[in-house]
Amino acid sequence: MTEQQLWKKSFSCFEEGIQNFESIDDATNAALLLCNTGRLMRICAQAHCAAEGDFKREFSPEEALYYNKAIDYYLKALRSLGKRDVHPAVWDSVNWELSTTYFTMATLQQDYAPLSRKAQEQVTKSNHHIWDKCSVVFLKN
Repeated sequence: MTEQQLWKKSFSCFEEGIQNFESIDDATNAALLLCNTGRLMRICAQAHCAAEGDFKREFSPEEALYYNKAIDYYLKALRSLGKRDVHPAVWDSVNWELSTTYFTMATLQQDYAPLSRKAQEQVTKSNHHIWDKCSVVFLKN
């Protein structure tokens, strides 16, 4: 089985599990699987980066796509959990994954700016937006 086939199989299993937990109103376990799905999206993003070999080129649209998907899954997990005081350990874990995803994405976009596709001003503005989100998430704790 190829790496991409394993990702698809993992994604399918996570989606099925999420639906099953949601059907029985088990928000905590649904949130954990949403968080795991977010982590899978980060692995996909990192694989796109590694696919370029030892030479690190610009932050790619594929990497951005997968990091943004990860962010979406972490935000869904936080919505599923609701308030932090219901399950603080799980909420903190998901929040940590979300904040580190913002941090990683901003760092990669800053260090490997996609200047062949975007103007420097666009990259800077986008990075400020991501850093702001990272700060907001981090300060929630």
